[in-house]
Parts: sequence; C-alpha cells; structure tokens
Amino acid sequence: MVYTMKNPPKHFRDLVIRHFCDRAVTILTTCRGYINGVGVGCCEKGSRGFGKNVGEFMGTLVGAFKEIGVENVDEFVPKTRNLAQKIRAFFGI
Repeated sequence: MVYTMKNPPKHFRDLVIRHFCDRAVTILTTCRGYINGVGVGCCEKGSRGFGKNVGEFMGTLVGAFKEIGVENVDEFVPKTRNLAQKIRAFFGI
C-alpha cells in the first residue's frame, strides 16, 4: 500500500491524534495568552495583530480538538461580545 498525506498509516495517525489530545489544554491556554498579549514562550509580549489572528481561529481549533475526542475544552471558545462590551473594552471601562 502507498501511504500519502491523505492516507497515512493508522499507527501514525493514532500517534498524532493522541499527541494533540494530550496537549490540547496546554495549546489552548497558550493561545489564550497570545490573545491577551501575555508573553508566551520565548516572546516577551505577544503582538496585538498576532493575538487577534489567534483569537479568530480559537473556535475552529476548539472544534477540531473536540472532533478528535478532546473533552472539557468548551471554556476556550471565545465569548462573543455585544457592541457596548466592545466599546467598554476598547476604552478600558
């Protein structure tokens, strides 16, 4: 059998899925840090643009983790804010 990116060996696919299942909460916590501008890893401070980009993909990432069987990650789904909340957050009130 020829293995491709779309058809990897089952043991390899299982290894990758297990890897991400084991580390999902750490990955999502790190992403949340980037969103909030916290220095994560070797970066002193996350850039606003990068944090915004990460924030836009958090729902997709959480959904992907849930799809492979990761539980208890709903707390990482970004909460949508109404306009008044966005204005208060912008002005820090």
